[in-house]
Amino acid sequence: TELDGTGNTGKVKVIFTLVKRRDIPQVLEYINKFNPNAFYTIEDVHSAEQAILPSRTVNGSHMWSNFLRYEKKAK
Repeated sequence: TELDGTGNTGKVKVIFTLVKRRDIPQVLEYINKFNPNAFYTIEDVHSAEQAILPSRTVNGSHMWSNFLRYEKKAK
């Protein structure tokens, strides 16, 4: 789920996603690659209903490379 938001320095994207524990290192790698200054939290989910967890690959490409296609803005 993606939301537009406003942070201390202006407009931001807020992304909520469910990630399997084993995929956390890969997701963190993508976050740091695309935005090393990103703010993120990791929380335990005790239950979830109607969640859609993406497969590990989509059309031969890792799901997170397709998911995190946001470009960094120049400062």
